[in-house]
Amino acid sequence: NSMTAIGDGRGTRLVDPSPSVRRESQKPNEHRDRDGGYRVHLPPDVLGAPVMRVRDFARVLWWIELGFEYGALHGRRDRRLLSFVFAVLWWVFLPIVSLMAFIRFARPWVKYYMTPERDVVLAVAVHRWGWSVEDYGSAKPGTKRGGDLLAILQPTLLLTADEEVIEIRATAANEALAAKYMDAVPGLVDIGRGWPRGRRLRREPGGGHR
Repeated sequence: NSMTAIGDGRGTRLVDPSPSVRRESQKPNEHRDRDGGYRVHLPPDVLGAPVMRVRDFARVLWWIELGFEYGALHGRRDRRLLSFVFAVLWWVFLPIVSLMAFIRFARPWVKYYMTPERDVVLAVAVHRWGWSVEDYGSAKPGTKRGGDLLAILQPTLLLTADEEVIEIRATAANEALAAKYMDAVPGLVDIGRGWPRGRRLRREPGGGHR
């Protein structure tokens, strides 16, 4: 159910599993990888979910620390120490963290969505196999605002993923969140343990219509 890259002596090109659908030219919302051949559609614009701006960088960077602090205070007992260590290291290596975060946020193959109030951010990145949901951050961790943003994004992203035959992967921070996401997103399944924590989730194209 996923797109396949094949070589025919002239380079790598994109082949859709359906023989009736073949893309011979790059469209405006498609991403070309470093090899110049494989194409996967970039995540679409979503009404009601503005994209992250440069001016949002500083506060989103701060939200990373807030997430660590929240995990250290309210996370599961066996995970609190890890969150505490990350919270301390954020301050120790702040210049390096800032540079790495800016480079990460500037990736052209990733789209960062925000709520209308710009108090939550969620990224969707392009890979050879499809999309990954990553880099969640909130101005108020623990308030479940992420669910509000997901509700805005879900209809458009799932429709596009099904139409363009794109697999979606994500990692939930814990088992409870994984179960919640699987209830909310049709076709989303648990495929194993995440690293360094959580559960890995996957949705194949058309997963909600079987």
